[in-house]
Amino acid sequence: MFNMVGAGGPSVLATMVTCAEQHGDWITDLIVTMRQGGRTRVEATSAAETAWAREVADAASASLRSTCNSYYVGSNVPGKARVFMPYIGGFPKYVEACNREAAAGYPGFVFADRA
Repeated sequence: MFNMVGAGGPSVLATMVTCAEQHGDWITDLIVTMRQGGRTRVEATSAAETAWAREVADAASASLRSTCNSYYVGSNVPGKARVFMPYIGGFPKYVEACNREAAAGYPGFVFADRA
């Protein structure tokens, strides 16, 4: 199961249809790679998750959006950690990061056979 146009992506800060198309193409290429290798499962590594979360946070820190009281940062939920979830670094930079990951053979992911 893949979560498209969500947290960590440009989502609401870019054209949603364009984001969904890019995500769909990237996921399709990933699944093709998995099938070619006889793999049935894929999961992001903890290190890759942490690195991307840091990239998202670093990009958000340059914006006032991350400092305001808004549902974007979770301020509408008492006790929730304040985090700006969309990637604000720009759609082109996001696509470049996705393309680099694929071109490098998906080093931020672990592939496995059916459990």
